[in-house]
Amino acid sequence: MRSEPRCLAPVRRHREVLRRVCRPPGEETGIRAGGETRPHKRLHGEPGAAAAGRGLRERRSKGGRGVSVLLDLVLGGLVAASFLVAIVLAPPWLLRQIEVSRLRRVCRARRLLALSYDDGPGPTLTPQLLSRLSASGVKASFFPLGARAEGAPEVLDQVRREGHEVGSHSMRHVNAWRSNPVRSVRDMLEGFACFERWISPSRLFRPPHGKLTIFHWLILRGRGTRTAWWTIDAGDTWEPLPAVDDVVARVREQGGGVVLLHDFDRSADRCRYVLDLTSRLLELAVTERLHVLPLGEILEAARRGDAN
Repeated sequence: MRSEPRCLAPVRRHREVLRRVCRPPGEETGIRAGGETRPHKRLHGEPGAAAAGRGLRERRSKGGRGVSVLLDLVLGGLVAASFLVAIVLAPPWLLRQIEVSRLRRVCRARRLLALSYDDGPGPTLTPQLLSRLSASGVKASFFPLGARAEGAPEVLDQVRREGHEVGSHSMRHVNAWRSNPVRSVRDMLEGFACFERWISPSRLFRPPHGKLTIFHWLILRGRGTRTAWWTIDAGDTWEPLPAVDDVVARVREQGGGVVLLHDFDRSADRCRYVLDLTSRLLELAVTERLHVLPLGEILEAARRGDAN
């Protein structure tokens, strides 16, 4: 057998390279001992490009199914969570609307006004309010925080001694809609325990931020405790402060109502606002012939009205 001239060896190597690069997609090459090549078929008998394309489509299909299942789970979870939130929050919210509407009707029909003060007691502001209330011979409702009451128990002693109504506003003012139910319920119950020596027979509870859940409502029902809503927010915690005349005008237009104020100590202008508004409302009660009563008595009047 004639040997290939040495000068043709580079040509042969280039030819083999071209054959490897340009081989059909269904073949792979193997080099035999003599340097010759032989074609190999794919194990599954499919062209390489077709197999790769089908594998890619299968992976995409599986990935699409996985994403679809994940989206179904997420949407299902959101629906379930929304349903749970609706059960926990919606009934107390609806009950609040009903009770506030009833309060407005009773206050207008009977010309009633209740002055209520939250978040105290303030060692400076609360005694000043008591002096003004005493001068007018009227009784108000106070809804202090347990954390502040523990620091000024003598102020609450004075409130009760002068015949005013005391309810609970919880221990630390935890928002029931922005915290877990266990924490907010515990805050409410700790407040009841703290105010045991001061709380009035009317046994009122004013929810912090005006928020309740179904858990709070069930516990309150079991204790025989009523919720102490309001019909007019005086805005003494707003920024900026509303005009005193505007609040007085709202009370006049509604023919009375339950006014929400705050008696904890803070800046001088806000304390002065609370004192001035209290005096103006007491003057309005005289000129408009409004009967100033503790909130518990108005709630009892509303209950009797429903019974009749």
